[in-house]
Amino acid sequence: MIALSFIDVLLIITASLLLCLGIWQFFLRPAQKRNNYLGAASILLCLSIFQALYLRVPQSERWNVLLLLPFGSAILIVLLIAKYIELLSSRKILPKILSNSITVLAIIEISCYLMPLGVLIYTSRYERPMLDFLFKIRNIFFVVAIAFMYYTAYRSLRMEKLNNIKLPLIKHVPYFLLVSASVILVSMVLQLLGLRVKIIYLSPLLIGTVALVYINIANIILQYTKQDADRIPDKTENRNYSQILALLETEKMYIKQDLRLADIAERLSLSANYVSKIVSDSGTNFNDLVNSYRVNAFIEKLKNKEDSTKTIMALAEEAGFQSKTTFLAAFKKVTGKTPSQFKESEIL
Repeated sequence: MIALSFIDVLLIITASLLLCLGIWQFFLRPAQKRNNYLGAASILLCLSIFQALYLRVPQSERWNVLLLLPFGSAILIVLLIAKYIELLSSRKILPKILSNSITVLAIIEISCYLMPLGVLIYTSRYERPMLDFLFKIRNIFFVVAIAFMYYTAYRSLRMEKLNNIKLPLIKHVPYFLLVSASVILVSMVLQLLGLRVKIIYLSPLLIGTVALVYINIANIILQYTKQDADRIPDKTENRNYSQILALLETEKMYIKQDLRLADIAERLSLSANYVSKIVSDSGTNFNDLVNSYRVNAFIEKLKNKEDSTKTIMALAEEAGFQSKTTFLAAFKKVTGKTPSQFKESEIL
């Protein structure tokens, strides 16, 4: 047993509250993926805090401290928060290559934390120096996590959608990221300078916990007041819908036979869910919208004398259709006729 200081007690209380809020996110209805990301980040941070407190206990020389190390992945926690903000704002914060790189780094970080446990299982020996060496390596991952937090905060502050959310609590999310990243950076610098005071060591955890408690409460209020982040001003939604149509009309993306909603979303730096919602609000769905352009392109080819020697299916494939069944169903839905009937009545 060791005596707990005021900051220890405060950290335990806030971490316990965060753990409850994090679990609550998984039970919010209607279920949304963004809640799962926030809940997972909150639970992981709580486990990191319990790990930090446990390491200060003299008995932590025991091997079971190694079981807690993988839960201290700073990069994974920030990645989950970034994914939460992306779904909250319906905007892509991370370019695909950066998202994949950060994911790989998170996996590498967790793998590094698992290595001492593997060594223990293999050699049946536990040595504290091995753990101390691992903590030095962990500083490298912390630097990556700090840079990632600054980048995420910067991108979030530029999000028009996030700034248009009526609930003030959610609008503060990027600022909490900035503050948390700055506190962690200052703490690391002070520790490198030899200042190992408890408040310096634990302050990043305390600030991060308070920030996530705040965000969790804001997200719950957002959910229960139904001020969904997908409700944005009409002018923004109309502009995005016009951009979707421009990709189909000007760039003729519908010609791509395996065109997916995700392809359009990636081109516009929007989330796939948001693009689907914009199209749905226009009174149709993505497949019907794309197929309508393909049908019109097919009709133009059918009228073109240069293409008169080609078969109906050859023209349909050039227009972007991948299967005969889909083509016939889409054509009938748009024109009310089969391709043969349309050719006889409108072309011949």
